[in-house]
Amino acid sequence: MIRFYQLTLSSLVGRRCRYLPTCSAYADEAIQRHGVWAGACFIQAGLDGARFIPRPPRSEALNALSNHYRCGDGRWLMLSIGVAQDAKLWPRFAETIERCELAHDPRFVDRPARTKNARVLVALLDEIFLQRNAEEWMRVLEAKGFVVAQVAQPSEALDDRQMRENGVIVPLQGGGYTVSSPLWMAGVEKAAATPAPKVGEHGETILRERGVTEEQIAELRMKGVLG
Repeated sequence: MIRFYQLTLSSLVGRRCRYLPTCSAYADEAIQRHGVWAGACFIQAGLDGARFIPRPPRSEALNALSNHYRCGDGRWLMLSIGVAQDAKLWPRFAETIERCELAHDPRFVDRPARTKNARVLVALLDEIFLQRNAEEWMRVLEAKGFVVAQVAQPSEALDDRQMRENGVIVPLQGGGYTVSSPLWMAGVEKAAATPAPKVGEHGETILRERGVTEEQIAELRMKGVLG
């Protein structure tokens, strides 16, 4: 959404922010550095090889030109042509996807028509996007100036350059990778990421620190409370 604002609304209203970097650039960096923590469970699952349920169809979108589309290789693209640019970009979009006749189709000739027949247009675009893979569509659409992005998969976080260089994905002691904690303390070096303790791993140590005797610990172990 921030990138969409920078490429559309921001260019329309002109530079108004008195800060440099701008507020939107600062927000974008903050989300890249810290926002991934909100999805850390899913990303960690992806780093560990989990498989996720594919995104369902979006057949009821109100704006067919601002929607997700599945490509021939199974990957998803996020197309973003907003209301402000819809009328101007619709003919160019139809030409870019090599379906010029859609620009003059009575069902899609203007914004009200496209809104009324959004489900029909979504179904048509579903068929069209399946004809090429995601990377090819990205090259074609970006070359014509469209705002489009490939939907990333959680397992791809390790290979994302921004994730690595911003320290979001870090090595885990003992092997593997994990999502770095978003918490820092001034003047304190951040500790290296370590695996979570096993269930009961530190139980006996904590009991000893609390004054529990070895005999009592042995009794708890014999009863199955520890071990």
